[in-house]
Amino acid sequence: MLFRSRLRSAALRYARSGWAVLPESVVDLSQASVDPDQIIAWWPRTACKEAVCLPTGRGFDVLDVSTVLGAHAMRILECGPRPYPAAVRTPDRWLFFTAPLESGREPIWDPELDILHRGSGGVVKAPPSPGAGHWVWHWELRHHCLPAMTTVLEALLAANRMATEGAYQEAI
Repeated sequence: MLFRSRLRSAALRYARSGWAVLPESVVDLSQASVDPDQIIAWWPRTACKEAVCLPTGRGFDVLDVSTVLGAHAMRILECGPRPYPAAVRTPDRWLFFTAPLESGREPIWDPELDILHRGSGGVVKAPPSPGAGHWVWHWELRHHCLPAMTTVLEALLAANRMATEGAYQEAI
């Protein structure tokens, strides 16, 4: 019951911040809502263990990257000027929340990198959603400022260059 109330509380908190939410089972993104009554109906206190999902491309976009690339980029971003991106770490991915791209613009990056841009029409799970096994999604960094996507892309490209050149010694 504690976990279920955490999901509901998180969904309500996201909605109060202006981020529409929906449960994982709702596939129509137009159903995403900031309405507290709708959220309470989706996540009642006793029944629902569904992940809290956030549609992307509205108030934010997400860069979804591999664990190693994300960890290296995080180090670079933490040494740079603020704002740091909000970031979620999963067992095999990092999700960096950024300001949405301007309409009609596509980010440019090396196609060899494992980077997935989640913009308009996309969706991501949000903490404290359940993952595979006993994993629970959690925020690695929580910030309300969303940097430009180019800021995060530059850190990802620098992290890839450093990893390729052997600048990072320890395994992540």
